[in-house]
Amino acid sequence: MNSEKQRKLQEYTRAIAEILYTEAESEQQLTLESIEKTIQTQLQQYVSPEIAAFFLSNQQEQLPAEPENLPVH
Repeated sequence: MNSEKQRKLQEYTRAIAEILYTEAESEQQLTLESIEKTIQTQLQQYVSPEIAAFFLSNQQEQLPAEPENLPVH
């Protein structure tokens, strides 16, 4: 990954973190364990599905249109 992409990723990740932080309840931020659990839950609930949908969408665009061209397993 080049430095420009790393900078963008860091910028977007920071923005996501700020949003998730404001959505976390204050009692979820008391201990390192509760912070880790909150982050994990929020990433699984909000971020990961969007990333997965993006990857799946791009993968489907790359698949051949004709079913006979698909590999047989």
